[in-house]
Amino acid sequence: MAVWTAKFSVRDRSEDWLRELWVNSTPLRLSYGCTDARLLRHSTEPHTYLVVAEFPTVEAARAYEQASAMQLGGEALQHFVDRQLVDFYSGDAFESDSGDDFGQAASMLG
Repeated sequence: MAVWTAKFSVRDRSEDWLRELWVNSTPLRLSYGCTDARLLRHSTEPHTYLVVAEFPTVEAARAYEQASAMQLGGEALQHFVDRQLVDFYSGDAFESDSGDDFGQAASMLG
């Protein structure tokens, strides 16, 4: 599993525009094997967002990132300010036999 994160701000566009863009990009995400994706709004900067998406491999995540920029095109990209690729993450930091690291950690605390 790999996670792709991207942070960006949007200017001069409504929330409905961003929602439509997000929904319309679902088939592209799925075509690269995306298994989960979230668009999060910053807690104090209402026009700043973070995307967190899971892909089967880092290579698939990188390919999606490139394809999504191509799909958006110049007209849409001009409304994104401070668009930055945050990073790619691969694999879990702690491997366990049960797959429930959070549950194991919580049981150790109490």
